[in-house]
Amino acid sequence: MTFILLWLLLCVAVAIFANRYNRSAFGWFVFAFVLSPLVGFAFVAALGPAPEVAIEREREPTPRTLPQMSRRVANEAALWS
Repeated sequence: MTFILLWLLLCVAVAIFANRYNRSAFGWFVFAFVLSPLVGFAFVAALGPAPEVAIEREREPTPRTLPQMSRRVANEAALWS
């Protein structure tokens, strides 16, 4: 019984460690549960932090007046034509 609780606790620790590296906590919990928490720690540490998702472009502030909105719509339409 103690072994099972220790195994689960170490799997939770792997999940927390993976979450801090922007990786799927649940996925790494299952990975560590099936194989080994030691293997899970090793894999997450070897992979390192997940790359950030690139933002296509910086967002412009929301237009407040009708002329600002019409300029923004014209700019967006020019991109699609």
